[in-house]
Amino acid sequence: MLAIAVSVGTMFAEKVQIGDLYYNLNATEQTAEVTYKSYANYRYNEGWNITTANIPASVTYSGTTYSVTSIGEHAFYACSSLTSVTIPNSVTSIGAYAFKNCSSLTSVTIPNSVTSIGDEAFYGCSSLTSVSIPNSVTSIESAAFADCSSLTSVTIPNSVTSIGDYAFVDCSSLTSIEIPNSVTSIGEWAFSFCSGLTSVTIPNSVTSIGYAAFAYCGSLTSVTIPNSVTSIGERAFGGCNNLETISLGNSLETIAEYAFNGCERIIDIYCYAERVPTVQTSTFDGVSRKAYVWVPANRVRNYKTHEIWGEFDVQAIEADDVNTSTVKIVPTDNSAKIIWPVVEDADTYEITITDQNGNIVCKLVFNSNGLLQSIAFGAPSRNNAPEQTQSTGFRFEVSGLEEGTAYDYTIVAKDVASQTLQTFNGSFKTLGGADAVADINLNAASHKILRNGEVLILRDGKTYSIQGVEVK
Repeated sequence: MLAIAVSVGTMFAEKVQIGDLYYNLNATEQTAEVTYKSYANYRYNEGWNITTANIPASVTYSGTTYSVTSIGEHAFYACSSLTSVTIPNSVTSIGAYAFKNCSSLTSVTIPNSVTSIGDEAFYGCSSLTSVSIPNSVTSIESAAFADCSSLTSVTIPNSVTSIGDYAFVDCSSLTSIEIPNSVTSIGEWAFSFCSGLTSVTIPNSVTSIGYAAFAYCGSLTSVTIPNSVTSIGERAFGGCNNLETISLGNSLETIAEYAFNGCERIIDIYCYAERVPTVQTSTFDGVSRKAYVWVPANRVRNYKTHEIWGEFDVQAIEADDVNTSTVKIVPTDNSAKIIWPVVEDADTYEITITDQNGNIVCKLVFNSNGLLQSIAFGAPSRNNAPEQTQSTGFRFEVSGLEEGTAYDYTIVAKDVASQTLQTFNGSFKTLGGADAVADINLNAASHKILRNGEVLILRDGKTYSIQGVEVK
């Protein structure tokens, strides 16, 4: 054991080396803080080639035992050879820059004792692949995991209330992230330049989205903004050039300039606000004016006459989509439209369609605004799998089903904890098939023809659909 320097008085012994690590000791409280080896010419830990750091829960120096309660600022800054770290349950805080630019660090387990993670604590840990943040942490500070280019998954617990500025900026391998409903604010540039991020669902607890929070997320295709958000920060989704679908909650009042600047592939904008949100001429700069804006049916005129919203193709979210109290089915020969009711406090709607043998045809998951989040196909139908699924509000239409065939459906509404709130069950039958053909009195002058892939009936010089409707 080596005491490199001793401070004036008896409270601290600076730069005490115990084993491979260095500590600041608090003699009064008998606590120890892991600290850096050296500092000179604006450089920390130069020449320290430590590869493994097993931080003990306590250390003994000169006959006194000290509890290790913190990892101090710059403790392992720029230790490029460090590959693994063990943090004991005695540690309550990880200081700013503690592991910054530890480019070889592949994994770290943060214990439940830690309540704070400082600014840039893991900035530039380019080999770090996953992080599990314990439920003792209440905030993720500025740039805490910035430029962690190999990070593929992050677990953020319900204890976290704020995500700081630049928290996950340039985490290019991060494909998905679940933001818990405890988070109330998302800082500036928090998830910007995450090139692998494909979808974002922001929980109902969030009231503000910071400047450029998701800017330049080039793989982002859909985003759901909850009813709790009243304003979107400037450039929040600017440069997300693959964004196709936006869902805006009913409390939205203002969208700042350049919020969706350069989002040239947007197809659908769902806006549930009855009072037309204030937007700037630059808010949707670069967005095609051929995009659809879906709004409450009783507010279509308000949006259409607005100088900016009116530039888009404004359409109504049908009243049935939100006011129906029962499931409604509208079948055709090879498709079916399903409209379902809104369930209070529902976070997701899981819809499963099965054939009469119990085989899953398709399974879909919709968010709290009735927008499609995922779809999986099962048993083959006429075209091997449903050709397409279109969703608008609390409805969807699936095609590629067998003609004249019965199907069962189950709709399960779940809350944020995945607990079932309500279940709807039923069945429907597509039109056409043998029953429809039998309705036409076929005779010698009648026969089937195939036109553009559709089976038609030719009789007495007239053409009929397989349902018996004359086709001109």
